[in-house]
Amino acid sequence: MTGRNSRLTAVFGLGALLSVASLQACLAREARSPLPQAGQLDTALGAWRRAGRDELARRAARVDHAARAMGHLNPRAVLDRGYAIVTTAAGDVVYDAAQVARGDAVGLSFARGGAAAQVTDTDAG
Repeated sequence: MTGRNSRLTAVFGLGALLSVASLQACLAREARSPLPQAGQLDTALGAWRRAGRDELARRAARVDHAARAMGHLNPRAVLDRGYAIVTTAAGDVVYDAAQVARGDAVGLSFARGGAAAQVTDTDAG
């Protein structure tokens, strides 16, 4: 017997030595086996990953929807439907006929290209 084992035998008897050896073997077996919580952790991790993917997909769908909605508000989308944007010589968008007078130079923006024009008449209607 080794020094430690002989001291255990001397103090506690042979039964203590067998008990220590069996405890060591049990501890070695337990150390090699996975913890019971490992399965729960794997399940929780999988659920967390799925929830993250689902939330990311929901947020991406919301961003796509917002982008489409913003596209409808884009003035250039209006031009694609055949309208024009009129600007003053200073570059301000003309919202009201009162902003321009006869003889004023204006710019016209179309879906593809633009033109320069001169106001020949206004209707404050």
